[in-house]
Amino acid sequence: MPAVWTQPITWEVDQLVTEGQLNEQVRDNLEWLKNPPRAAAALAANIATTSTAFVDAPGLALTLTTAGGALVVGFTGVAGNAAGATVVFDLVVDGVSQGGLDGVVGTNVGVVPLAFVWLVEGLAAGAHTVKLQWKVSSGTGTLYGGGTAFLRFKPQLWAREV
Repeated sequence: MPAVWTQPITWEVDQLVTEGQLNEQVRDNLEWLKNPPRAAAALAANIATTSTAFVDAPGLALTLTTAGGALVVGFTGVAGNAAGATVVFDLVVDGVSQGGLDGVVGTNVGVVPLAFVWLVEGLAAGAHTVKLQWKVSSGTGTLYGGGTAFLRFKPQLWAREV
């Protein structure tokens, strides 16, 4: 897989094209489109927080190097807190919160499956850090990494350049 996308050239009439140019412009870019930069992280054990301010969710951070395209970021997991107390998740890309004070997804009805898909645009080419953060309104929030019944739904954070 080519490491980066190569900006296509403007073809001229009667231009002599070398094998290397054709490979770079057609083959390599098509391979990159099929297999762009991506990363994923998953939890195998429960984690918990009592923080009422957003903090990093341990084990759910990614680093990937992009060609400057948008990122599609997704999260799935089972989380909960005492009924009436919230647990809220936020997506942070290169230190910038995507959901602000409200986060991007949360619950206050006990233990439930949660998920989101988020499009992050305007990123320059280069290395980017994607983190999941979380907080609670009170009590202890738990993100379940396994167990019985529907708690076997293991948390995963993933990102892919599009």
